[in-house]
Amino acid sequence: MSDHWRSVYDEISAKPNTSLFAQVGKTIHGQDLPQEQLDLIVESAVEGLQINVTDVLADLCCGNGLVTERLAKHCHQVIGIDYSSGLIDVARRNAGANVRYVHANALEMNWCQLPDVTKVVMNEALQHFSRQQLDQLLAGFSQLPVGTRIYIGGIPDRKKLRDYYDTDEKYAFYLQREREGRPHMGHWWLRQDILDAAAAQRLAVTIRPQKPEMITAYYRFDVLLEVTNDAVSQRP
Repeated sequence: MSDHWRSVYDEISAKPNTSLFAQVGKTIHGQDLPQEQLDLIVESAVEGLQINVTDVLADLCCGNGLVTERLAKHCHQVIGIDYSSGLIDVARRNAGANVRYVHANALEMNWCQLPDVTKVVMNEALQHFSRQQLDQLLAGFSQLPVGTRIYIGGIPDRKKLRDYYDTDEKYAFYLQREREGRPHMGHWWLRQDILDAAAAQRLAVTIRPQKPEMITAYYRFDVLLEVTNDAVSQRP
């Protein structure tokens, strides 16, 4: 997570007449994502984490709460956490009764200060992390009680990069933005890198394909982690 992404989200959250969807990149061809697609994102997390009405869920990199508020319908409480002060301000203005928002960096979380958290979700945000930062993030997760589940959704698959940038013009755009140090989407991940990073922290990991109805399924995948003393990694 870099200052580049913080400034991107702070800037867009301050623009007048910008939809909640556009503020957090939930658009397709410049239009807000269809509601059913947002529902599929929520369903994936609820099913993967087996969320129930007693759970206290931490939503890392929650943005403006677009997904957070929908997750809150399925659990006792949600704690939304994001390092963009602009997005957190928006989220707080729209907070539901069982949702609270914290302005904090996911890489600096002290989970001992959130003892009630039973499950963790992070959606379409790992692309903003480097490999070193992934190691730091997972080391933090290893502080959680054994059995805690973490769902990381919407990870760009490095092997599908050219499926997304599927013309020479699009790929040239991607390369140009990388050279300029202001990436278009962020880091594209190899599945093996995530498996290796999780194993180093003794986190069990299952790579999960996205629901086929999701418009991102052709280039993104999800990951389910579990804190355990005897990690076993699984592929689909």
